[in-house]
Amino acid sequence: MYGQASDMKPIMELSKEYGLLVIEDCAQSHGACFEGKMTGTFGIVGCFSFYPTKNLGAFGDAGAIVTDDKYFAEQVRMIRNYGSKVKYYNDVEGLNSRLDEIQAVLLRVKLKHIYELNDERKNLAKRYSEGIQNNKVILPQIRKGAEDFIIHSFKENERHFAFIDNNEYLGTISLKNISWKNKNAEYAIVTRKKAQGTGAARKATEEILKYAFQELELHKVYLNVLETNKKAQHFYEKCGFLYEGIAKEVVQINEKYYDLLWYGIIENRI
Repeated sequence: MYGQASDMKPIMELSKEYGLLVIEDCAQSHGACFEGKMTGTFGIVGCFSFYPTKNLGAFGDAGAIVTDDKYFAEQVRMIRNYGSKVKYYNDVEGLNSRLDEIQAVLLRVKLKHIYELNDERKNLAKRYSEGIQNNKVILPQIRKGAEDFIIHSFKENERHFAFIDNNEYLGTISLKNISWKNKNAEYAIVTRKKAQGTGAARKATEEILKYAFQELELHKVYLNVLETNKKAQHFYEKCGFLYEGIAKEVVQINEKYYDLLWYGIIENRI
């Protein structure tokens, strides 16, 4: 994440044990390595984004995959070209997902300077790490084996924590879009099925709210939830969040539009 490779050893061991295919999300790690091996070369496929804000960015939307699997490469080439190997003969349902020339021209030029651009990012990250002296800012930590990583963005306005029970990963809980000026942050949580019924999600929520209000000294934590997700709404209400109204934005799912509901909790509620 943010240019630093995951510890790929246990991931690859697990995939081998259960016969799984590993698809790497390398959207922010162009040129990053784990134990000397580049990201995108561990699994059957590596997926790279060339969106303008990425480490290797085009003018607009663009991306690529890398693979050493001949069959997989053949299938992906068909899918990106209307599902066709031969013009007007479609073997599968596909897309028009070919990289246009304008994006390709810029990327070909920037690719020649990728190591130079990566070194610049590393130097800037080093300056941030050495210059920031604030106990409220948690600086990025580099895991062993991933020392050669590429900083995608130096975000001090996000906090992400895993919650674990009996040494088993149950989910991730986050504070995002932290505003030091407005003293608020957005709450998010992702849980595994194994977390259901354990009370772990609620306990993790209580802990991150304490962290937000006591350690970060925020005044409010907020979230939005789909209007149809009654189970989530009930969970947030049990955790102390209060309904505040309907968001301006809507979400489209399967050609239908749904409202997002805003919930919030302020400092003195916990």
